[in-house]
Amino acid sequence: MPMCVRCGREVDKLVDGRLCPKCYLELYGFGRPPAKLQLVVCTRCGSYRYQGRWFPAPGDGGLEDVAALVFQASFKPTEYTEYYRVEDVEIDYDAEQALVRVAGRLQGMEHEDTIVYSMPVVVQKQICPVCFQRAAGVPTAIVQIRGYDGRLSEDDRIAVEEIIDELGESIEDVIISVDELREGIDLKMLDQNAARNLAARLRSRLAARVKESHKVVGRRNDGRRVSRLTLSVRLPFFKPGTLVEYQGSLARVEEIDRGYVLVRQLG
Repeated sequence: MPMCVRCGREVDKLVDGRLCPKCYLELYGFGRPPAKLQLVVCTRCGSYRYQGRWFPAPGDGGLEDVAALVFQASFKPTEYTEYYRVEDVEIDYDAEQALVRVAGRLQGMEHEDTIVYSMPVVVQKQICPVCFQRAAGVPTAIVQIRGYDGRLSEDDRIAVEEIIDELGESIEDVIISVDELREGIDLKMLDQNAARNLAARLRSRLAARVKESHKVVGRRNDGRRVSRLTLSVRLPFFKPGTLVEYQGSLARVEEIDRGYVLVRQLG
């Protein structure tokens, strides 16, 4: 049987040709952890920043969940680590220390092992850009929804509200305000991609016409321009069941799907 060069024990398998699993884990663990956990967390929504980008709050576990994600993203496994996972994180806020329990398996081994890594933790509280813009009430996009004759009918309003409800949290979290006007609805939003997604859904489901325009509203610190997106969404006068004239004859709108209108000629 092979013998570990460190402890002298005979084992079925050596991890790297020299060390038994116990000695290998004592020396190298499953990999190299970060020197410290630097956690930057939004005080309002719980989102966190990593490598210059903000990410949504990971769940209900608070800072421990954030610490687990940051640890996993920074961890460097050894070449003999088959797999690993973060099982638990404990943070001692008084001592500013974190204990991270990692389970995994070394290559060629049949059982899992567990290692606890200890490291300093630094928690910084900031306000993420989304919460800052929401607090300031500064939109990056405005979606203007209007009817065919400049006003929205009650049926149109209901249809628009249903589509917004279907999009759920993906859009609700970035809406600053919904202004109910005589001529329609204005939605002020923090995310231009979410605004485009809403406009695309209105075009697909209701055959709306969408026009896009931009207005420069400032400049960033690096000199790049900051623009506000305006999406003008005009709903058609028809809906399924509406009688229309098509190619000189009477027709009925049967269906609107993916922006296409299906009509059936009646005469």
